[in-house]
Amino acid sequence: MDESADDGEILEAEETTPGTVVVTVARPPVTRHLEELEPVDGFRFGNPLPFNVSGTTYSHGVTLDSGAFCDDPAEVEYDLGRDYRVFAAVVGLLDTSEAAARNRLEISIDGQIVATHDIGLGETVDVDIAVEGALRLRIAMTPLVENECGDMGFGDGRLQRVPSEVPPLPN
Repeated sequence: MDESADDGEILEAEETTPGTVVVTVARPPVTRHLEELEPVDGFRFGNPLPFNVSGTTYSHGVTLDSGAFCDDPAEVEYDLGRDYRVFAAVVGLLDTSEAAARNRLEISIDGQIVATHDIGLGETVDVDIAVEGALRLRIAMTPLVENECGDMGFGDGRLQRVPSEVPPLPN
């Protein structure tokens, strides 16, 4: 997958044995945005699109809600079906969060934590995680400052795969 190259563009050609050439050809990724997928588990998931994180408006993505008392964890889990290669998003607190809010982001693949970040208002983290062969993606948020609400947004939250590997969306 190469988002910067044209589909079919030859990226590399190497003769591996006399008369045999291995050619690497660019394939743009097929993207499925998280809001297109139905979570298999999770709670306090939602805020409508679009939303703003650190002054940027996102028309694709999902959010996690910090709850009425701003102190409860929230999580969502997706069934990847071993069908994707990359999970990517720009993660940060929504611009409507309280100034002192700070949350911990935890991302797990098949029950193993692969990323943890503490994020405050105005801060963002670019997430780009390999998920090839993974069955489940779990995204969790835990508020770190009591009584300081901060909902978390996953701007342009997406899963990517090459065109020949993408299953159809369920009806």
